[in-house]
Parts: sequence; C-alpha cells; structure tokens
Amino acid sequence: MVKEVLDSIKQAELEAEEMINKAKEEADKIIEEAKIKAFKITDEAEKKAKKEAEKLIEKAKKDGERKARKIIAKAEKEAEKIESEAEKNLEKATEHIVKVLTST
Repeated sequence: MVKEVLDSIKQAELEAEEMINKAKEEADKIIEEAKIKAFKITDEAEKKAKKEAEKLIEKAKKDGERKARKIIAKAEKEAEKIESEAEKNLEKATEHIVKVLTST
C-alpha cells in the first residue's frame, strides 16, 4: 500500500511537471506572438507616419510654390510699372535735353 501511495505521488509529480512544461511552452508561444504583433503594429505605425509626413511635405511644397508664384507675379507687375515709369522719364529727359540743346 505504501508503494501504491508513493507511485501515486510520483505519477502526480510527473503530471505536474508535464503541466508546468506545457505552461512554459504556452507562455513562450504567447510571448513570441506578442513580439510579432508588436513588431507589426510598430511597422504599420511607422509606415503610416512616413505617409503622413510625405503628405505634409507635399502640401508644404505646393503652398510654397503657390506663394512663390504670387510673389513673382507681384514683382513682375512692379517691374513693369517701374519700366513704364522709366520709359516716361526717359522721354521727358530726352525732350528736356533736346530743349536745352536747341535753346542755347
């Protein structure tokens, strides 16, 4: 009878050890799956952030180009105005020089 009790205890210990080993294996599997999921989540977040950054950069470029076009257009108009005034002043200056030269 003592042998039967000892065998029963031994069997229970073996079963407990097997359960512990299975639990460790399951825990390792869960940890590995969690690592994979974490990597995927991080990778997706990084891709999403890069895509968003590219959109923001593109928008900034377009805004900058639009503003530059406005500034250039304004500068061109101003240059045309200055050129027109210069031509008028040239005509006046020429007339004045001719007047001065012919009156002496």
